Amino acid sequence: MIAFATLSLLARLAFPRRSLAALFVTMAALGAAIEVLQMIPALHRDAELADWLADCVASLTVLVLFRGMQWILSPKHDVPGDG
Repeated sequence: MIAFATLSLLARLAFPRRSLAALFVTMAALGAAIEVLQMIPALHRDAELADWLADCVASLTVLVLFRGMQWILSPKHDVPGDG
């Protein structure tokens, strides 16, 4: 989860004009690809739906928190009675 949280934060910083939905779908696809690759017997790993869901939760949490922080820190343009 920490890895996907970090990757999501880095993706948001690297691609600030991409929508949150596009970044989330990309991160979810990456997590799914990792789980599919873990099905290769030679890797001696197990693919688990719970791992993919944890990746998605971490990614979505970071993306939403980042967006919230952007909203909080953005200058207020349309403040009633201002100006």
